[in-house]
Amino acid sequence: GGVIGLELGMFYQAVGSQVRIIEYTDQVLPGTDPELVKVVQRRAKKMGIMIHTGAGAQSWKKKGKGVEVTVKIGEKTEVFDADRILLTTGRKPRTANIGLEKVGVKADQRGFLHVDEQCQTKTPHVWAVGDCTTGPMLAHKGSAQGLVAAGAIAQKAGVAWDDKIVPSVIFTDPEIASAGLSEAEAKELGYETKVGRFNFGANGRAMALHATDGLVKIVTDAKDDRLLGVHMVGPSVTDMIAEAVVAIETGLTAEDLSMCIHPHPPLSEVIMEAAEDVHDLCVHSAK
Repeated sequence: GGVIGLELGMFYQAVGSQVRIIEYTDQVLPGTDPELVKVVQRRAKKMGIMIHTGAGAQSWKKKGKGVEVTVKIGEKTEVFDADRILLTTGRKPRTANIGLEKVGVKADQRGFLHVDEQCQTKTPHVWAVGDCTTGPMLAHKGSAQGLVAAGAIAQKAGVAWDDKIVPSVIFTDPEIASAGLSEAEAKELGYETKVGRFNFGANGRAMALHATDGLVKIVTDAKDDRLLGVHMVGPSVTDMIAEAVVAIETGLTAEDLSMCIHPHPPLSEVIMEAAEDVHDLCVHSAK
């Protein structure tokens, strides 16, 4: 029920397989804003995907041409027949037994390498980038780190890795994209928050595409209106999230974003509407 499981599971269901998802935590896409997850989970169920949360796969064995999977769901144990098992429990760095210790580079217990802001390890002549370093295991993170490491090796002045905002994108149907702090994370850090929302159901382009499921959610610091996080679920949000990254990185406020005129009626207009909603100034809001 994680990112890979949902992305591939929804694809296989769409091309004719019958998919059953077994997720150990209490929601699919653990770690993602539940408000966004609800939209994707609702679509998955409409597609016919069977979802079991709070469930753990215990064992499997061959049965004819397929397999039999034993699953513990709460206090009950159930057995499901399947043709194939797709195991998507995540990834880990492959840093063991490749000679790192010979040059003085030591991985942590999980296999990750710790680097400084120049992506340099504690061994001065060794740099590391990408999924073997701590933080999100994302291609764009590794690419950005690669540029930093190359600049540091070339002794370019001022080169440093800034991981303040690393966007996350999930290619489910509909898509999910996030940048910055979630509402829950902001509150845990002590922020008093104000939140604005706008649904794709009231956007002209989304209606024309018959893709009205989803929303844009903007989290701000109530004290100074500064953007803390932007979270989206809906059509093409993996493209739209770049605007949020720029806005947060440059320290814009919700008012700044709401006053940037967006074209009508494209999907990106929902970002402006959500920013207006932070201050209850969105004239197209259902409220």
